[in-house]
Amino acid sequence: MSHWYRVFRPVAARTLLFYPRRTVFLDYGLPAELMRYLPKDARALKDACLVEALSRLDVVKLCQRERGILLTSDWEYAPLLSTNIKVPCGVVLLPDDERKQHDALYQLSCGKLVLKLEFKRKHFIAHARNSTLLLDHRREHRTMSVYFNCF
Repeated sequence: MSHWYRVFRPVAARTLLFYPRRTVFLDYGLPAELMRYLPKDARALKDACLVEALSRLDVVKLCQRERGILLTSDWEYAPLLSTNIKVPCGVVLLPDDERKQHDALYQLSCGKLVLKLEFKRKHFIAHARNSTLLLDHRREHRTMSVYFNCF
């Protein structure tokens, strides 16, 4: 049998989003109960920014500086993810409904949300972890966009 017909093993989305050296931030306005689905070192923006609320652009810069992923239900963060940024940053867009937010993060944290790959898993994970990620849970069919950085 030829190796051209090989099917590559899927990868859990949490493998790309939640790993050591990447901070997870919970956006303003999201319930604190969502923290139970996140890694232990995750931080709420309310706690991370003691002085005042940050603008959207400042939050994206904070995520870039901390190599972080932002969990939010605010769609306006997505256009701020620029493909010319060399520092990884990611956004997970959650539904507006609180019950659906819990369901989405439960699936993500348990590894039930998987990506089907058409190329080698190891290479994809390595490149995706150094790139900008957007996981959209707001739609019925979830999508993950990876903006690979070319150096």
